[in-house]
Amino acid sequence: MTRIFISYRRGDSELFTGRLADHLRGHFGEQAVFHDIDSIPFGVDFRDHISAVIRQCDVLLAVIGKDWLTADEKGKRRIDEARDFVRIEIESALEAGLIVIPVLAGDANMPDENELPASIGKLAYLNAAQIDTGRDFKVHTERLVQGVKTLPILKPPFPAAAKSTPSTPAKVIPPPCRLRRHPRNCRQRNRHLSNPRKILPESSFVTLLTDQNWWYCRAVLSRWARPRACLASARSAATTSVRNAG
Repeated sequence: MTRIFISYRRGDSELFTGRLADHLRGHFGEQAVFHDIDSIPFGVDFRDHISAVIRQCDVLLAVIGKDWLTADEKGKRRIDEARDFVRIEIESALEAGLIVIPVLAGDANMPDENELPASIGKLAYLNAAQIDTGRDFKVHTERLVQGVKTLPILKPPFPAAAKSTPSTPAKVIPPPCRLRRHPRNCRQRNRHLSNPRKILPESSFVTLLTDQNWWYCRAVLSRWARPRACLASARSAATTSVRNAG
């Protein structure tokens, strides 16, 4: 949700700001528009409180009327005072990286940089929205609303996460290996291959022998019996070697 803070001077544009706030609430919601900070707790630095409220917002609208730069009863301009609420609000928004939009009420003019304190001198270079106080108020305000809706609302970047160092060394996963067949299983397999009667039903064996493909059956049986013959030859050679040695 986009949060909008409206900064204004009461003696300059109070009625205009009230109409503007009502129009903005109709588009962004009742809880999305702030234009008065009255509930400052006792004993709290009002500068810190104002800054904390503004940092929760995304956009600050600085309403500037014809008397925005007027002086107080002592002849001193309010904007030059460090305690001026309007100055504190704009300073806090610029420091927090909020999008600041000057709103010129009626025929008000944008102040020059040399008319502003150095802390808010950037305000003089920001593109302003001119809003009529008469019959074109709704049209100009609607244009401001559409402009705010298309703004890239960017929050200040979050601090980078601290790099964590592992307390224990990482586990090394060994590469996959091929499992060797157990020798006993090999001998058992050869034993079955050397005697096809153990793996073929009796009826199937008889059918194979009586079939017309006799030579094919003979070739298959001889191939099955080959491991058995190799094993028998090895045993015979070993027995002969032992006898000759004796």
